[in-house]
Amino acid sequence: MIKRRAALLLMLPTPALAQQRSGGQGGGRRLEARLRPGGPPVAIELAAASAGRERVQRLRASGAVTGEVILPTQTGAAGSPVVLPLAGREVVMVNMAGTTGIGLTQQLGAVIGADEAGRLRIIGLENLDARDNSNCESEGRLTGRFVPGAEGALNLDCAFQRIRGSCGQRWQGTPRRESWTDMLEWDGRGALRGEPPPDDAPRIRHAMANARQRVAAMLTPVVTDLRQVDWDGTGVTELVLLGLG
Repeated sequence: MIKRRAALLLMLPTPALAQQRSGGQGGGRRLEARLRPGGPPVAIELAAASAGRERVQRLRASGAVTGEVILPTQTGAAGSPVVLPLAGREVVMVNMAGTTGIGLTQQLGAVIGADEAGRLRIIGLENLDARDNSNCESEGRLTGRFVPGAEGALNLDCAFQRIRGSCGQRWQGTPRRESWTDMLEWDGRGALRGEPPPDDAPRIRHAMANARQRVAAMLTPVVTDLRQVDWDGTGVTELVLLGLG
């Protein structure tokens, strides 16, 4: 598999609850989010910027919360931020490219919030849409969509399918369609957490939970620049390939 943070057309994620309160101008995207429980709206701007020889996405907050978060991009453009409710506050999700290669594409959602100390930080990295048609025998797709959960949680509705491709007569696997919901929680400390899946849950769901645990361990120290950590090594970029069987 070619595993690299390469150029990928950034697509707009469409969670049912996404709210972008104000439009962007001049190449940046501006919005507001109540980043602290009971706090006032905080002005946020996401824009593409240069950092040395590379292009990045730079998200800045000003007002009751200040700081900035840097995410990678190799398209030269910023993603599409959306505001999501979580535990009496709001967080911001920004889409970015995950794994790419011949027949492989992925969109990830970086979740950004303000912790108990008022620090802007990355708190999660979830799969939004991964597709594998790297060979003609089978095609796979794994999607995730954020929706409001109970008691302040944030749900991730997931669906996975592996079907026969154009030369599927040679494929020795079994077509599968599976769906489930993961409940994600955050208390203003560390990273997003999810409950372990049932023992009989699909293999791909267990793989997602394991990747989420590694992401949480990576993000438990405050991380504001995703380029400075090995997010490829968490397994979040390999999820769709784990359902090859």
